[in-house]
Amino acid sequence: MAQLRQADEEGVPVLGVCFGGQLLAYTHGGEVVPSQAPEIGWYGLTSDRPDLVPEGPWYQWHFDRWTMPPTAVGIARNANASQAFQLRRNLAVQFHPELDDGY
Repeated sequence: MAQLRQADEEGVPVLGVCFGGQLLAYTHGGEVVPSQAPEIGWYGLTSDRPDLVPEGPWYQWHFDRWTMPPTAVGIARNANASQAFQLRRNLAVQFHPELDDGY
């Protein structure tokens, strides 16, 4: 967590994917809690910033969800949880953008 805080202080952008997004949330004052609706498979989402996070479907594999840090801006979500947030130069996503339907 110290490295993530230092990167943030130095203005180094960090992309947190799935657990990495949860770690960004926790490091900067959010929480990570068990989800009432674990997501495994392809899920759609609503995005306020389709230039950063296009609407899905996106592949998900997680049993937890985050609450965003106090100064983060939520940019995507679905009925189950927050799916992406921006915090200064950091971007956290709960899904796996590295996967497509061909895996």
